[in-house]
Amino acid sequence: MIDELLKKFRGTLGDEFIAHTEALRFLDLCREQHPAELDEWLRFRAAYFISTELRTMLKRERVRARARAGPRAFAEASAALSTGTEEGRAAFETYYVTNHKNLWKKLGSCTADNLGFVADEYEKSAKRDMKKASLFRYLQRKVPPHQKLADVIDEAEFADLYRRYVGDDDA
Repeated sequence: MIDELLKKFRGTLGDEFIAHTEALRFLDLCREQHPAELDEWLRFRAAYFISTELRTMLKRERVRARARAGPRAFAEASAALSTGTEEGRAAFETYYVTNHKNLWKKLGSCTADNLGFVADEYEKSAKRDMKKASLFRYLQRKVPPHQKLADVIDEAEFADLYRRYVGDDDA
């Protein structure tokens, strides 16, 4: 029920809004009109939110470790781990999603199959991101300075361009 209300609420948003402010307004409306349904909906969403935050936290840690380490980090971490130094342990303590069931494992605990899955996911993400970048560079060239995308093309044309450049999976 809350999902349907949210879809209706979405229709009330204008061209510009602050998502957090509108979310608070939506919550207040639901709390007044449908408190029990909101509580159930929020419990489900909270579990999703917490898992997303945990995933984000782990990815940030990995990015920070990679930025500090430099290009030779993995080889140095392997050598350091075998000698027991702190740098080696830190790299191998980094978590990755290692299979389609969303199992997170520390790098040092990954099997060859796990590492292959991680590599495949990076490759898929990189290819998709490059396609999206190509689309947005095309749009950048198409839109004159001081104009908006909506002044130049409509949503149907954008959807067609998106499918041609990126594919049908998401927008």
